[in-house]
Amino acid sequence: MIKHKKGQTVHGWKIKQVKYLSDLKLEFVELAHIATGAKYVHIDRADSENVFCVAFKTIPEDSSGIAHILEHTVLTGSRNYPVRDPFFSMIRRSLNTFMNAFTGNDWTAYPFATENKKDFYNLMSVYLDAAFYPTLSELNFKQEGIRLELEGGELKYKGVVYNEMKGSLSSPERIMEEAITSSLFPGSNYRFNSGGDPKIIPSLTHADLKRFHARYYHPSNAFFYSYGDLPLAAHLKVLHAKVMKNFSALKIDSKVKSEPRWKKSKTAVYQYPVDSETDTSRKYHALVSWLVSPVMDAEEVLVLELLEDILLDNPASPLRRVLMESGLGSDLAEASGYNAELKDGIFSVGLKDVSKHKIAEIKKIIFSVLKKLTKTGISAEAINSSLQKLEITHNEVVNSPYPYGLKLWFRFIIPYIHGGNPLSALYFTKDIKALRKKLKQKNFLEKKIFKYFLTNKHSALLILEPDKTMQAKEEKQEKESLAKIQSRLSVEEIEQIKKDSQKLKELQETKEDLSCLPSLGRADIPLKIKKIIADKKYSNQYVISYTAKTNGIFYWSAIFPIDSLSNEELALVPLFCHVLPLLGTKQKNYLVLAEAISALTGGVSVFFQTASDRTENRSKAYIIVSAKCLNTNIKKTQSLCQEIMAEFDFSDIHNLKKFVCEYRSGLETGIVEEGHILAASLAAKNLSTVSALKEMWGGLSQYEIIKKITEKLDEKELKDLSDKLSKIGKKLFAKEKGKILNIGEEKALSLTKNEFGNFSELSSEKLDINNIIKLDKKKQKTGRYLATAVSFVSACFKVVPQNHPDSAKLSVLSKVLSRQYLHNELREKGGAYGGFSRYDKSEGIFSFGSYRDPHILNTLNVYSGAKKYVLNYAFSKKEIEEAILQVCSELDRPASEAEEARGAFYRKLYGINDKNRLDFKKQVLQVTAKDLKQAAKKYLKDNWQDYSIAVISNREKLVETNVKLGKDGLEISAV
Repeated sequence: MIKHKKGQTVHGWKIKQVKYLSDLKLEFVELAHIATGAKYVHIDRADSENVFCVAFKTIPEDSSGIAHILEHTVLTGSRNYPVRDPFFSMIRRSLNTFMNAFTGNDWTAYPFATENKKDFYNLMSVYLDAAFYPTLSELNFKQEGIRLELEGGELKYKGVVYNEMKGSLSSPERIMEEAITSSLFPGSNYRFNSGGDPKIIPSLTHADLKRFHARYYHPSNAFFYSYGDLPLAAHLKVLHAKVMKNFSALKIDSKVKSEPRWKKSKTAVYQYPVDSETDTSRKYHALVSWLVSPVMDAEEVLVLELLEDILLDNPASPLRRVLMESGLGSDLAEASGYNAELKDGIFSVGLKDVSKHKIAEIKKIIFSVLKKLTKTGISAEAINSSLQKLEITHNEVVNSPYPYGLKLWFRFIIPYIHGGNPLSALYFTKDIKALRKKLKQKNFLEKKIFKYFLTNKHSALLILEPDKTMQAKEEKQEKESLAKIQSRLSVEEIEQIKKDSQKLKELQETKEDLSCLPSLGRADIPLKIKKIIADKKYSNQYVISYTAKTNGIFYWSAIFPIDSLSNEELALVPLFCHVLPLLGTKQKNYLVLAEAISALTGGVSVFFQTASDRTENRSKAYIIVSAKCLNTNIKKTQSLCQEIMAEFDFSDIHNLKKFVCEYRSGLETGIVEEGHILAASLAAKNLSTVSALKEMWGGLSQYEIIKKITEKLDEKELKDLSDKLSKIGKKLFAKEKGKILNIGEEKALSLTKNEFGNFSELSSEKLDINNIIKLDKKKQKTGRYLATAVSFVSACFKVVPQNHPDSAKLSVLSKVLSRQYLHNELREKGGAYGGFSRYDKSEGIFSFGSYRDPHILNTLNVYSGAKKYVLNYAFSKKEIEEAILQVCSELDRPASEAEEARGAFYRKLYGINDKNRLDFKKQVLQVTAKDLKQAAKKYLKDNWQDYSIAVISNREKLVETNVKLGKDGLEISAV
């Protein structure tokens, strides 16, 4: 039943359009504010995870990062909430399921999500006040953006965003993104880096920031959004009272200039930093990028998404296949595919890890394949497979990595801010129906290839070349620039810098009265937990089935214990997972298998998982083969997955080599972006069997294993690797050891095969991983270097797991340290993008970490001070309550019904029952300040040297740190 009517006026807003979308089970409402022209989209859906967002078009006029720094600074105090850090304070005072802020190329957004009604309006009040009435103090601008400080008598640049962008632009993938936009849009605002270029950020002034806010942060330039089961009228009433009644219409020029289309394509060369020890002979990236249609044209967006899937999605996709079979690169370049995040879309394709002299050949291959496709045509099977995949993507309800309501916002916000119809981006059934009709026209897609790629001269060949001296040159330039500035400063100006630094330090160290901020309390935390029960009708000893509302999508998994592999074989498990669904079976070669997976499913994934079983008091590990499909393809999908497991074939060593190199390339890509995760994994590797496995399978150790394998991949080595992988498969997929997990609607479950197919009947030799994995009792003190301008610093130590009485105390302690002590010391004072502490209750491991950090030793010393901080600090009841709220927010995080079912299955697999979960939650709710001090005294150390340490940074910073540490230095080696 539709709740809203077109033309209706509500609290000063007029409803422009209303549409019920049956496929997504939601009511779409678009409104316009009568007085200011502000825009609003509301999605009414039976979902308790309500979302709110306010966004603005923010058009950068240079690469100073003004929009990005403003995004940070508006969250550091406002008219009704004049405290230093209301955003991070509200994280502590809320049961939010998501809180963040984003800076895009031409927009800035402030979204949050929560299941609690009171919390929703608390957060809405703080967010609106921050966006429309921020204090924008100069000290906060200097903290979040950029400032000068004297350190050891020398000037240094400091600032959270400054360090964030130094870290971000250490990645070749991020540099390529900037290369694409600056090359294809030389005359528009997209040529600028909206996040900020560290070389340009220092030119930004506080006055510039305030002018930018006054220009763009106005209702006439605002796009509001809400989603969920809370009523729209209540949102509009609050919005009117807090904001809209205070504003009148303002004419704001926030249009992005359209780029004049070129008559001739271009070539552009950019550099990215690599370590001086890197062999650069095959470290170039080559990419062809085209400017395609405006993203406001929903039908053309769908066409380009379809072309992306057909051309590049899987090993059998024609463009990907020829590029990868050429052997000219290790993998597709990260930016390959269709990008609809700007006013005009971009389509790119290329390779990474290529030789300089092969770049022209790569471009030739790309155009040759595209030209051939316009002549030979695209098969109906390939088109139908890709259409099906688009349908699965559209219909699937998933709450990760963002809440589902926010994912819907991402679908329409870009065309919406550029004047498009927001409904068009969600009205999939209408557009797909129109597209299917057009696809019946002769050569419809082939003509699109001709239009967008072969005759489109607005394209560029983009080359990234490795530069061993780039990082050193940039650091030298920065030092020289600062020395030049310092030489020109008067005594009075130097004194002012010192005074500003002292003022900022005093601000950061002043304990504030946060009573002006709204808050939830313990009474608002639900005492119950969500319980998910398997459907006995469709379950047996080996098959566990869950009934769930899945929007016509079925989820299937086969789970096998990893309990029969040697230490050498264990190291190859991630590679085995990567190549298993790629290489083919005894019935199908790798191309036929790829086509079958594409035709029947939304993807087949193979992955590993490990955790401790507290019931059996031992570590467990599993390999999981998982697939999702439409209900119409259930039986065929199950048969295909069972064929992959029972009839795998690793004998195609030519393609095995290709997929191994592709796997290595993927590992390399994640190192800089996931530096904090990798540092923590490395630091924890000797603290438990599970931690050792996680490091072996997902840490730098895995990269080192694969790097060693790929150094010599001749025919003999490949044959040996093929035999090892085959042996692993035979050991793992034994019939009597596996379990099947089915998740879907009841009609779908009735179609499933509740049995295993043609698997090995033989029992494999059982080997206990707890005995195979040998832990080194020596504490880690390691530093790994690569080309990065920032550091990731981790310290880990063993505590107790969830079944211990201190577990709840440690959970709350980790939140107190993260949000109060480490946030203040590492981010506000130190300028790191992030600082945190985490308690892994499954393994009983406590950790400290920093992200995009300008320091190493200072950060380690902060970790040393954590114990003293807790023991000396007078915690208020409210501060303890805030930390408890954070723990419970994570415990009760909402998920789709399919995700909840999956979670219930894996909890049971690792011996976690609902009573354990409820008992733990009750214990968390009872934690006191006294408990925190006892836990800190018992588990935290006085000196970071007593923790296990891992640091990822550049070589110069690590060497500099070791000079200061002397005999207590880190063991340094290259990544």
